[in-house]
Amino acid sequence: MSDQANATEFERYSSPAVLMHWLVALALAVAATAGLILGDMPDAAVGRQGWFDWHRWLGVSAFGLILARLLVRAARRAPPPLPSLPRAQRWLAHATHAALYLLMVAAPVSGYLLSNRMGEVIVLFGVAELPSLLGTDHAQMQLLEQVHKWTNYALMAVAALHVAAALKHHFVDRDVTLRRMWFS
Repeated sequence: MSDQANATEFERYSSPAVLMHWLVALALAVAATAGLILGDMPDAAVGRQGWFDWHRWLGVSAFGLILARLLVRAARRAPPPLPSLPRAQRWLAHATHAALYLLMVAAPVSGYLLSNRMGEVIVLFGVAELPSLLGTDHAQMQLLEQVHKWTNYALMAVAALHVAAALKHHFVDRDVTLRRMWFS
């Protein structure tokens, strides 16, 4: 019987895991979009500070969601890979997930540290001022700017690979991989 034969025959991710997965994806996609828009904006552009604020708020929010996602992942095991999945694809899936988690943590952390080195205070949604962990340092600011930029480019590339693999499983292989991480 195929993997897709009956929706009750496969194990889904838990509802909290599914919710965290899609909230993290949304927050990171919007934060990345804001970051790309900022990269093309002149320094003196009207509204630039507002874009920076939203980008930072989304990054901090994404980080909180990622931590929640990691807690859910630690508390509830993920469903086992589909039995039909070849060994090489299992390895690639594990490597991709490991890279995603590493980059999902590194991107907002590097952005937060970059804001610290720039001397920027992050006031989360205009309510809570977040502590500065580092003082202002122009040389390290430039390094952190590059780390943040390239970490995010890597995250976007690995996320695109992740999405492509999920779509391949859904439309080409016609298996239940994508439905396991969708709302029931």
